[in-house]
Amino acid sequence: MKRPLVSVCLPNRNTLVYLPERIDTIFQQTYQDWELVVSDNFSDDGAWAFFEAIAKKDRRVSIEQAPEEGTTR
Repeated sequence: MKRPLVSVCLPNRNTLVYLPERIDTIFQQTYQDWELVVSDNFSDDGAWAFFEAIAKKDRRVSIEQAPEEGTTR
């Protein structure tokens, strides 16, 4: 029986200073059947580059940039 996948959804805007610790807590979980879905609102503090580097290293991480003004729904 396949274990269920856990989705961790991470909205972000200019929180680079907190991201290393936040991401480390996800990667250090003993349960490994998870995905990280990042929605970044065009951060200008280097957070997007941080997420790009992580996504290149781990296929469980997907990243996308959402409009700065937020979603329309």
